[in-house]
Amino acid sequence: MKKHKLITDEQALDDFISWLPDLGKDEWYFVSILSRKKYDPEMIQTNDQNQIFRAPLKKEHIKMRLKEFEREVGSLFYKRYPITQKSIVCYINPNPRHMVKANKILLKKLIELIDASGFNVIKEARDAVQVAKSKSNFVHLEIDSKDIDLNLDAIVPKYYWIETRGGYHLLVDSKDVKGDKVWYKKVLDKYAGEIDRTGDMFLPIPGTVQGGFVPRVVRY
Repeated sequence: MKKHKLITDEQALDDFISWLPDLGKDEWYFVSILSRKKYDPEMIQTNDQNQIFRAPLKKEHIKMRLKEFEREVGSLFYKRYPITQKSIVCYINPNPRHMVKANKILLKKLIELIDASGFNVIKEARDAVQVAKSKSNFVHLEIDSKDIDLNLDAIVPKYYWIETRGGYHLLVDSKDVKGDKVWYKKVLDKYAGEIDRTGDMFLPIPGTVQGGFVPRVVRY
């Protein structure tokens, strides 16, 4: 029986999960598994991003939940369309989510919807958790190129590069740049024209799949 493969380098995944900062009280990591048609033209009838799974997880449950979706090929669907292996990508928010903050966001939203119909309470709860960022352990930048100089030793003391399908994600340890008011501009200047996005966003999980590519940490 052929199964979907989400974890392609178990040691790399274990190392990444172990490296993630420990969670504080009421903190969880947020993990998402998507099918993206940009990675596989066979999914052209669907949206660009088709949700397979998303949920807040503790560190010790991340690998287990990913393994749960390594199901028989043909058993994963978006609406009526079967998910293809090439289209799958696994993401995580490297900065944790805060449940108390999420609860306040959700309660406000549910009050707004109190007389509405046709909404999904579970979706609203997951939306609330996804946007409820807790502390920023990392400043996160996505660079849409692989032809770049990865050396930032002269700008920041502690940083991490994750190679992805189309470029790199840069995580800068925020506690080590406190008080430095110019480092961020220096990074922006260094990669001018190459930075795709910055801010609170998803990171392809090292050791898993990203449209046929295996993301990997190239500098811890």
